[in-house]
Amino acid sequence: MEVEVFGKVVKNWKRITGGWVVEFDWDRNFDSLIILRKGIAFYFDSTRQYVASVNVVRPDEMDEAWKKAFYRIVGAQAAVSWEGLISRKPVFSISSEVEGLKRVLPDLKPDADLVDSLNADSKLTKLMSQAGPEELRLGPTISTPANSAEMPSIYGFTHDPPEINWTATFGKYVTRGLSTASFVNSMVDIMDIILGKAKSYTLKVKEEIQ
Repeated sequence: MEVEVFGKVVKNWKRITGGWVVEFDWDRNFDSLIILRKGIAFYFDSTRQYVASVNVVRPDEMDEAWKKAFYRIVGAQAAVSWEGLISRKPVFSISSEVEGLKRVLPDLKPDADLVDSLNADSKLTKLMSQAGPEELRLGPTISTPANSAEMPSIYGFTHDPPEINWTATFGKYVTRGLSTASFVNSMVDIMDIILGKAKSYTLKVKEEIQ
């Protein structure tokens, strides 16, 4: 199990429906990781989904400038696809979810600054080639405010977010022959890098709109 690979940096972990939540004591861009496991019938293999988030702006820091920045970063959601048949290369592009959101937010504009930064990072590209994620998505988090029992509308949330977080989701088909330690270490490095770049990009957007 991944918890054993993490070793001494694990502060706490607990089981949840379908997996685990692991809390860490380390200097990374995320301090907890959700691990979801789904077994495959008649096989010892499984699919894993890893989810991590970084907080960029706390509720007490939100102001009109940050709200304007958030609306722009919604157009920067990224996803990975693989190019090439023999020598496959991971490439980030604007997520298809951005186009879907334009039905609700017609003035939303795709912003390629973040994906350009991700694609320009050779260390990140090498790590992704080693880890081979079937799924890798990065986007601002849409969550329910603590004092609300209902999920806000997309329009309402994007125009008045209570805080700004980014969430990264990494999906992988895990086989019995996979080197768990090597894979987990690469996955953690990938999540750390892309969440760090999302944070830097968000701060850059705030500076540009002021």
